[in-house]
Amino acid sequence: MRRNSTTLVKAENLDVFTPTGRPLFRGLNVEIGYDQVAIIGRNGVGKSTLLRILTGEVDRSEVQLNAAAYLVPQDLGTSSDSILTARSVLSHTDLAEAGLPIQLLSQEFCSPGEQRSLHLLAAQKARPDLLVLDEPTSDLDEEGVDWLVSWLSKWSHGLIVVSHNRKLLRHFDYFFVIAESGCRYLSGGLEQVEDYLEQEEQRKQREYVSNLNALVQKEEKYERVNNRHDRKKNRGRLNELGRCTARIKLNEKRSYAQVKQGKRKKLWQQRITGAREWAAATRRALSVQLDLELIAPQQPTDTAAKIVEAIDVSAVIQGRQIFSNVSICLRRSDRLVVSGRNGSGKTTLLSLLSGLQRPTNGVVQGDFSRIGLIEQGAANWQSELGLMEYLQLASDSSLDKVAEILAAHRFPFALAERPMQSLSPGERVRAALICLFHRSPAVELLIIDEPTVGLDFVGLAALQDALKIWPGALVIVSHDRDFVDSIGTNCQITLDKKL
Repeated sequence: MRRNSTTLVKAENLDVFTPTGRPLFRGLNVEIGYDQVAIIGRNGVGKSTLLRILTGEVDRSEVQLNAAAYLVPQDLGTSSDSILTARSVLSHTDLAEAGLPIQLLSQEFCSPGEQRSLHLLAAQKARPDLLVLDEPTSDLDEEGVDWLVSWLSKWSHGLIVVSHNRKLLRHFDYFFVIAESGCRYLSGGLEQVEDYLEQEEQRKQREYVSNLNALVQKEEKYERVNNRHDRKKNRGRLNELGRCTARIKLNEKRSYAQVKQGKRKKLWQQRITGAREWAAATRRALSVQLDLELIAPQQPTDTAAKIVEAIDVSAVIQGRQIFSNVSICLRRSDRLVVSGRNGSGKTTLLSLLSGLQRPTNGVVQGDFSRIGLIEQGAANWQSELGLMEYLQLASDSSLDKVAEILAAHRFPFALAERPMQSLSPGERVRAALICLFHRSPAVELLIIDEPTVGLDFVGLAALQDALKIWPGALVIVSHDRDFVDSIGTNCQITLDKKL
């Protein structure tokens, strides 16, 4: 991945593991010069970890860094020190030339999108030899993404970007695809990369089911071995009787052995039974995966009925008026997209409509029990339950039904066993949507904030399919115009930013 002889960063035989010991990369070799490279892959495969290593934030002897690297991470944090650092290198002229309001240098409250803009502008001004951006379109509005794409397309130094944003990725010709099966370099169009990722996801599902079946066979083998061990134990007791061991001593030994072995056998049986049932369910679901279709929840027939209404609502945060005199009436047939510049109050409006927050002025009324909310990154769904367990409890579904649901939504079987709080934000958004699809009583209004942020291509396609067939009301905030157009919306409200 070099267009000239200058090497900015080089990694040789790099092995990277998660804190739990799971391998992310083995024997990775990469060399980058004054190239513009996009790193893509499924959520959770280690893209952000690789960036921290390549920029020297994580010191590794296998990595040779020959130039100053400037990293803008995905998680900017909530510390005011981070904002002050970006502001300290910027001037009113810098913001004006970028089309950003100069008030960003002084206002007390900054939205996530405004913070992102400040950090990206500081990176542009620094002009490092190697610029590294992790999900740079996160939180940016449509105008912000256009601004970012504009100046990156003219960037003449080294550039490494991790992103799932199609508008940004269309400007790249070099892709580094990271997957569990390894890393692969591709050149060409974005469509070629998407096809590769789709095939990789299908391969991974098949491999998971194969490994699960192998585990069940291994457990069954262990059970047979333990049964033979128990039989030998019984013969040992007979030998004890033959040696005329005292009855009281014999009873003590037998009682201890029975309790210990009984507990062990019970736990073993529970474990192997659960693994065997899940293996069979996923195997059956995978074999008919192409025939499975998403099933939308049943909705009341009265599509004109109101679900929630906001009347002349206003919001003030830390003394700053975010918006004022906003009125919305949502009925069962409405599919509303909320748009506006960063800092205009879109997320705040969603909190008001879902009943989580009270307006400064005005009133919001409705039946909030019929509303399902997914905050950005599904932060409100950080449950200790796994998706598989949640679906079993919420809808009283069998394992076969749960496996069919996951296959229809193209959700990885392996991730369904993990606590939702351990999933990546993109994975958790998909898990939350599946939960709401199958909640009882049925949800009548979905409210979703920036669902595409950090979502990989396979997950994005699955999310689009689900929202296309959603029969109830929908309120969505998204700066991804292609995504909004693909799911079909019939009304829009644009919030004006208060300066």
